[in-house]
Amino acid sequence: LTPASSKTDAKDLVRDGDKALARDDFAKAAAQFARVAKGWRSPEWGYIGLARVALRTNDPRNAVKMANKAFDAGGGLRAKLLLGEAQIANRDYKQATQTYRFVLDKAKRNREMRQAARDGLEAVERAKKKRRR
Repeated sequence: LTPASSKTDAKDLVRDGDKALARDDFAKAAAQFARVAKGWRSPEWGYIGLARVALRTNDPRNAVKMANKAFDAGGGLRAKLLLGEAQIANRDYKQATQTYRFVLDKAKRNREMRQAARDGLEAVERAKKKRRR
């Protein structure tokens, strides 16, 4: 796979990966996102895409790994929100709660991120209740 060589190339690959993911073509989506992740421009978006593919293919461990890489590569709070979702899928409710609280703490002025983090905390509670049944 040839890595993305420019920001425009990375955007095009992410767009193609999103389209492939929308039609459940997971192999193509993963290939497109991997090219972005290996590039030097916007690798965080490639890792975010790979985490989304892992979640959709029921591979929560890999989703956690990719979401962490996305955050480390500069994916910010969006990567953290995805990490929380992956942690729920991995049944790591304590970590998911900590992740969503981190987002709430860091996104003091971002209403959209704060709402997404609150929704994530509610999802943790629903998952815990479902697990107890």
